[in-house]
Amino acid sequence: MSDLEYKPYEGKRPFVFISYSHDDPVVLETVKLLQAHKYRVWYDNGIHTGESWGETIAKKVQTCTAFVVFLSPDSINSRHVQSEVTIAFRRADISFIPIWISAPCDYGKMEYFLSSTQVAFQEDNRDHTAEELFRELDRAIPDSLRDASNINDGVLLDTEDDIHDLILDETIKEIGPGACKARINLTKVFIPRSITAIGAEAFRGCSALPEVYIPREVRKIGDSCFRDCVSLKKLTIEEEVEIGERAFENCGSLVEINLPNDLTEIYNGVFNSCRKLKRVNLPSSLIALGDSAFASCDSLEEIVIPNGTTRIDDQVFSGCSSLKNVILSPTISRIGKNVFKDCISLVSIKIPHEVRKIDPGSFRGCLSLREIIIDQKNRYFKSMDGIMFNKNKSNLICYPTCVPGEVYEIPDSVRIIEDWAFADAKNIKKVIIPDSVERIGEGAFFHCENLEEVVIPYSVDTIQDTAFRGCEKLKKVYIASTSFKDIGWGLFYGCKDVVVYCASREVEDYCERLKIKHERYIPE
Repeated sequence: MSDLEYKPYEGKRPFVFISYSHDDPVVLETVKLLQAHKYRVWYDNGIHTGESWGETIAKKVQTCTAFVVFLSPDSINSRHVQSEVTIAFRRADISFIPIWISAPCDYGKMEYFLSSTQVAFQEDNRDHTAEELFRELDRAIPDSLRDASNINDGVLLDTEDDIHDLILDETIKEIGPGACKARINLTKVFIPRSITAIGAEAFRGCSALPEVYIPREVRKIGDSCFRDCVSLKKLTIEEEVEIGERAFENCGSLVEINLPNDLTEIYNGVFNSCRKLKRVNLPSSLIALGDSAFASCDSLEEIVIPNGTTRIDDQVFSGCSSLKNVILSPTISRIGKNVFKDCISLVSIKIPHEVRKIDPGSFRGCLSLREIIIDQKNRYFKSMDGIMFNKNKSNLICYPTCVPGEVYEIPDSVRIIEDWAFADAKNIKKVIIPDSVERIGEGAFFHCENLEEVVIPYSVDTIQDTAFRGCEKLKKVYIASTSFKDIGWGLFYGCKDVVVYCASREVEDYCERLKIKHERYIPE
């Protein structure tokens, strides 16, 4: 190593102050190693000609971030070291790190400062090499005090793979994309108020990081920023910030979220698969929830959508298997596709009066759902006995899975049985379809596990894909129509013993092609 490596740190970033005796040469050897590992180290060789020794020392002790005192009989009896320790000990905001470089002896005048402090090698009755001293200090000194980071023009661009602590100072204005990605040893992050943006994937895969605090000055958190931080338990965001898509996806240990009061939108997949998240207090300023925002949050039990929210996009709560209580804002106008899909604990839900669009499959797989209640003032939808229709009852939209009764006669106003309308209905054994019905949608009777018989009238000219797939007990299907616009694929997949009674050659050909049992019949 060159003599240049003895040059003390002179910049404006946080640094380590070294307190020692000149009679202990192992100290400078240790300083070499610290500098070789990019620690910002200052010691008394940094006092320039003409400077006041005492004033410079005092200023450096008062402005350092970590204070290391090398203990030996010589340093303990040094009045300079005693003075430096006295100043440092008065500060509560620094890391105070005493370390024995020789066999421990009486503390002398430093008894007051060191007797209640953990001292490295306090029980080790021997002299130590520079390598041993460095290894101990490398564990004790915060990572923020070494240039383990690539910083350019106020932007943190990169960090070393083995970084443990990231404590940034006020000179940093932005954390760049991927700057700390996959730093699996990172356990502490301090984001100063100088930071205004955190780039995409900046902390993605930091699997040991337990907590994140985002100050109000941060205006943007990039896409997938903290994605896959599987140890993250607590998240606090001070004020409104643009949170990028999937920013906290798969943070599987996250149990607590403090969102800012003025947040207006939660983008796609932000908290997707946060499986331990039990409760979320959505801010009153919220306008929209993006696709899959809380999908697969298995522990989420209740959600209250605040007044002012107008849109819930596709799959927002899909797979939230513990969700029991949902209170929707009266201002919501759109509920997207599969929003509550596979919410197996949901028993009842009320649809407010402003809702004008509910996409097919919104309640598919809700295996405990008994009723959908529509506000009477709603101009687009209505419910009868907990079953959901459009306002004039021409479309049957959703027959909840746990509606009681084995036989259901569809009202003769219905023209369309919507996609997934009866999917997973548990109790129903027979469906009576009136001759007003023209179309049976995709997966309309998917996995109706007890359905045994269906009569499809001549008026139906469209049966879409997988309409009866998985109806294992389905024995008889009568199809009276003699002309079709569309017969979808996989209509009877998984229906082992079904016999299709056909009135048309078209249906016969379909059954023969797929080796489905069938018989010709003439409708009454």
